Amino acid sequence: MAGGRWDWKKLRPRAAHDKPSPWQGVDYLDLVPRHAVECEPDSGTGNIVLLVPRYRDRLWGQLIQPRLGPAKRYVRVPLEARGSALWAAMDGRRSVRDLLATARAAAPGDDEDLARRVCLYVQNLADNGFVRLTGAGPADRLGT
Repeated sequence: MAGGRWDWKKLRPRAAHDKPSPWQGVDYLDLVPRHAVECEPDSGTGNIVLLVPRYRDRLWGQLIQPRLGPAKRYVRVPLEARGSALWAAMDGRRSVRDLLATARAAAPGDDEDLARRVCLYVQNLADNGFVRLTGAGPADRLGT
């Protein structure tokens, strides 16, 4: 209170646009995805199947995960042909920009808005904990 009056500007809730984004100053195409889960080839189609541990938190992952049988230990997430090609190209050295060539080779002639779709696909993998994104400079702030 200044002089018997409320300073309403200090009391107002922060709007979503007031919060600084961890993506500010980051070129997503320069980030490097690396695998965070195991994978195996699908015997029928040859596509990749991600093996996601059923219990991923620290406590249950150490207590229960090792005691589960082989059939129950992992949740299997199948990838389609283009996703399998992108997954195979994610070696921890190639950036998302480098993955664009792999996506073009996996589905030639389907270049419409390819960069945006590959970025969304990689972000979806990162959001689900299947890959971790690393990079130089501002990208290291992401902590993923």
